[in-house]
Amino acid sequence: ADGAVYAIPSDCDALLRVHDGKVSCVGTGVVPKGKNKWQNAVLAEDGAVYALPCDASCVLRVDTTPPRDKPVQGWDAKEDNRRVTLFGENVPDNSKNKYQGGFLGPDGRMYGSPECADSILIVDPHLWDGDQNLGAVSLVPY
Repeated sequence: ADGAVYAIPSDCDALLRVHDGKVSCVGTGVVPKGKNKWQNAVLAEDGAVYALPCDASCVLRVDTTPPRDKPVQGWDAKEDNRRVTLFGENVPDNSKNKYQGGFLGPDGRMYGSPECADSILIVDPHLWDGDQNLGAVSLVPY
């Protein structure tokens, strides 16, 4: 990870990134408008932060690995689009308060704790391919 703190957007349309006392907004134009979108995030072994959906219809992923060609403290608008990603088309999109919290399991996968959802959300960063992300998100009824 790049050593920054990321504030996940519940009601706003960007993330806050705090690094060395400097605050910036990232993901503008990628993060949709809406209320109560995400309420929990997990730093996974791949160095990305994953936010599990509350009212959002997808998982939010933030690549926090430092750019190789830039100092750690610098992001630019073009990098936002590559670093902030939405995925998980199989997350139920018309329910509210789906997941309230989650955790990183010993197997490296994230587990979303259901509030109103009828399934457990599993996000597997090992299946993240940066493009289609097929299989990276699964739902297990309980």
